[in-house]
Formats: sequence, structure tokens, C-alpha cells
Amino acid sequence: MINKQKILITGSSGQVGAKIGKVLSPHFDVLGLSRNDLDVASHSSLEKVFKSFEPNIVINAAAYTKVDEAENNQNLAKAINYSAVKSLSELCAANSSFLIHFSTDYVFDGSMAHPCSENDQTNPLNVYGQTKLAGDNHIIKHAHKYAIFRLAWVYDDHGINFPRKILNAAKINSRIKVVNDQFGTPTSADFISKAVFKFIANIDLISGDNGKWLLNLVPNGCASWFEFAAYLLVCAEEAGIELKCKSKDLIPVSTNQINQLATRPSKVILANDKIQKMIGTEFADWRVGANKFIQQINRC
Repeated sequence: MINKQKILITGSSGQVGAKIGKVLSPHFDVLGLSRNDLDVASHSSLEKVFKSFEPNIVINAAAYTKVDEAENNQNLAKAINYSAVKSLSELCAANSSFLIHFSTDYVFDGSMAHPCSENDQTNPLNVYGQTKLAGDNHIIKHAHKYAIFRLAWVYDDHGINFPRKILNAAKINSRIKVVNDQFGTPTSADFISKAVFKFIANIDLISGDNGKWLLNLVPNGCASWFEFAAYLLVCAEEAGIELKCKSKDLIPVSTNQINQLATRPSKVILANDKIQKMIGTEFADWRVGANKFIQQINRC
């Protein structure tokens, strides 16, 4: 039964989409479409794909994730993070397809002292978070069956992301400034893809009665960007990667000392106990994923 399910992945060339496609392909009939293959903001283009492929499950890994650039590209951010999601949720409902969508910790404002549960009040501080929340809310109100996974600080061994930037900078610079007053949970695409596979494999998405989920999907623990960078460089040093900037050479700076166009929440920790219980898996600390990232980079 499981290998007969047809899964459409949008944004298949991105960090999350590519990794999920790699994990799911041996088990399902997967069609991955990148932004070059499919304009997710075009309802008619999406409709053609639904008619030809007839997916049982749609995984929307397409998103506008450039947080600062979204402030000046609000229409584009809205088209991808909201309008495309609106079309996907409508098409999934019309075709009895289950929709899996990825959200962000930036739907919160960072003011909560406790880990944010799925039911806590949202209050995004920037355009990126606002457009993502608009997409989430449309799914919740209108989609037939869905799972929204809230992610945080996503990275992979491919693509442009914070760990790769830090590692590349450390190879050519003797000192690097890193923000030390923004906190979250570094989350690897490898971790995300394996958890999503377990979710699909263990939950009856197609015929199950309860088919509406909002779930926080992050590993355990939290860190500042500075602590994340320091740990990455420690792992890189241990792996024998030559660095000009070692972990001890990092310079901590506050948010008000750097130029970021978009306002970020100071601290968002997502409570992840709900998804762990659902898929019967105890998550590891975020450092496990960071260490694996360095090992993957070192093999390239």
C-alpha cells in the first residue's frame, strides 16, 4: 500500500525539498518539481500538475525564505508564501490529496518565557513571518486534510545557509562577528526529512478520520547564533578542516550592532513533544545534526 502512494513535492531543489525527495523516493512514487519546473504562484500550472499526476500527498517545500529581502519584496513573498499555499490547499481539497506544508518559528514574536506550543498566540515581527502565517491560517481554515510543520533555523549540507556561510568565512577570515542575543533551535534538513517520512509511514493520512495537524518540528535544545557557530567550528576543528578562525576567535555582537532590515524575535523555542509522541521517536539534541553536517561537508 505504502509504495503505491503518489507524492508531489514542490520546491524540490531547495534544502528541505531535495532532502525529502531523496528520503521518500525509494518508498513512494515521487514527483519532485523545482521552481524551474513549476511556478507555484500560478494556479493554472498547479492545476495541470494535479490533473496529470493525481497525487495522494502533496509536500509543499516551496517558500520565499529571504527574511530581510522580503521587507522590500512583499508582493513576491506573499505570492509564494500565501497565494501559492492558497491554491495548493484548494486543489488538495478538490482532489482529496493530503497537504504537508512547512511553516516557521518566525510566526512568534519571541516574547514568551516558555517553549511555544502549537496553540500559543502568534505575532510575527516581519513580512516573512506574516506571509508564512497567512498561508498557515488559510490551510487551517480551508484545507480538507493537512499537516503543517513549524521549523526553525533550517540548514543543509547543500544550499546557502548559516552553517555554510560560517564555515566558508572561517576558512578565509581570522575573526568573525556573530549575533549572540537571538535564540532558536538549529534544524537540519536531514532531521526534517526523516521525521516527515516517519510521519507519512506511521499515520494514515489518506483514509484516517483525524487529518488536521499543526506540529512543531525541531530537535531538542536551543542556542544563540553565536553558540551555533562556535559549536560548528569546534566540530570542524575536530574533523581536521583547516580554519583561520577557530571557535575561540569568534566575536559576539548584539542585534543592534548589525544591519538587519527585518526584525527578528529574540528567542523562540518550539515545544516538540507532540510530534515525538505521534511518530514514536525521541528527538536528539540539535548538536547531533550540526555534527553530522560537518561530517557531510568534510566528505564533499
